[in-house]
Amino acid sequence: MTRIVHALEEQELVEKRIDENDRRSVRLSATNKGKRLLIRARRRRSEALAQRIDLLSAQEKSALDAALDAVAKLTETQSH
Repeated sequence: MTRIVHALEEQELVEKRIDENDRRSVRLSATNKGKRLLIRARRRRSEALAQRIDLLSAQEKSALDAALDAVAKLTETQSH
C-alpha cells in the first residue's frame, strides 16, 4: 500500500496528511489533478457501459431495470 500511495503522491494525484487525533494514522485526499482524473475515468466508464447497454434487447433492458430496482432496495439504509 505504501508504494501505491507514494506513486500517487509522485504524480500529484493525492496528498497525505498526518491525522491530528492519531499521529500513527495518515489521511489521504485527492488533489484537484486527482479529482479531474477520477471524473474523466468515471465518465469514460459510464459511456462504455451505456454503449454496451444499447446492445441489449428491450426485454434484457427491462430485466436489467428490474434487477437494479431490487439491488437499490437491498442497499437502502434502514434506520432502526
